[in-house]
Amino acid sequence: MRNIIEMLKIEHLAIKKSSNSITPENRYDTFLGLKDFVFNVHAMTEDMIFFPRMLAYLRMPDDLQESIKRISADHKLLETLALNLIKWKSQGRDDLIDTRIELFFETLLEHNQKEETEIFNREEVYEYPESYEVNSEVWDIVRRYGVARYEKYVGVSDDFLINALKLSTPFVK
Repeated sequence: MRNIIEMLKIEHLAIKKSSNSITPENRYDTFLGLKDFVFNVHAMTEDMIFFPRMLAYLRMPDDLQESIKRISADHKLLETLALNLIKWKSQGRDDLIDTRIELFFETLLEHNQKEETEIFNREEVYEYPESYEVNSEVWDIVRRYGVARYEKYVGVSDDFLINALKLSTPFVK
């Protein structure tokens, strides 16, 4: 799982970079791009692949399992807030968007920081064996999102993903 953890960390950097580039003029568009990436790639990778395997792994201590469950539940809260922001935009409720969109960005960044400190940095997580199946599942998510879109959003190339991260399943464009 070391490769997937490194990939998720790189995605966190891309999310942070996107969040740090917000201006009053691009705030809602930045939110839409971020929402699309987070819920169609990043959170999906964590909730469908990474977290279930960590919870099923027999060597995970109780405190780590509780952190994983709590952090996974954050995805639902973030998704609910994102859906509300979209609904409010369609209703012309800019007052609600103005007060809540910052909450989305702040909560997302805080959530990612918790993942890194409470989960990704734990030795037990790195003990999980590497798996061709896991890599293939991640590639399937990325392919559905679009490889070129993924690489552009995250700021990486095929070469980096294949060679630097030593992922065993190369992208097929």
